[in-house]
Amino acid sequence: MKHPLENPSLTPHGFAVGGYAQRARHKWLSPKSVVETNFRFLNGDWVAANQWSKANRLQSSFRPAEHIVHIIMPGMRTIGRVTDGDFMFAGLSYYSYDIAVLSALATWLGTNCGSSTLVHGDSHFVIRTKTNEYRDRWRADEELHGGRSLLSAVLTNPVKYQESVHVHQKPPQPTEREELLKEAFLFWLGQSTGRKYLSGLKAEFFRLHSLEQERRRIVRFQARQTA
Repeated sequence: MKHPLENPSLTPHGFAVGGYAQRARHKWLSPKSVVETNFRFLNGDWVAANQWSKANRLQSSFRPAEHIVHIIMPGMRTIGRVTDGDFMFAGLSYYSYDIAVLSALATWLGTNCGSSTLVHGDSHFVIRTKTNEYRDRWRADEELHGGRSLLSAVLTNPVKYQESVHVHQKPPQPTEREELLKEAFLFWLGQSTGRKYLSGLKAEFFRLHSLEQERRRIVRFQARQTA
């Protein structure tokens, strides 16, 4: 199977790690609700994965994955350098697992947890520095939940994660490189290109939500007409 940076259409279909590797959501709307047959809900994780996919295509003027892996990570730690990766893309070497982790984080932005933590944010959160805003938000969320590893929750299959919590076992802890990927991703979100990316993601959420609201309005109107 080709890597999503070689074939970006794979990204929204779940080329990631943890629970996101199990999801195969091909549409931005959920299946019809059992209770409300005509009402559907926005698949935020699919929308976020789709945006990440488009941003990293060869024809993109700015590719987040390239910037994170080859600019930010080497500047943070020596282990951030990629010397002999699994594949080449646009003349640069990558490790497949690095991109899978970044894809999981990018997809997580579309979930309720990711959206509330990073995309929309807390109006009461005190921003110390704009560059580190999202790293601080992440740490604040972990402190709010008793110091649990949020990254472990993102990268672990949700069922296995909940089972370990239920039996009071310590969930699998992220590796040093996974932590570095997360820190680099959050650092990028605080930069101008990252903030522009988040603004685009918010706009896409709003656009699709508005489309569904309009569809619901039409359904209600047609129901009244036939009543």
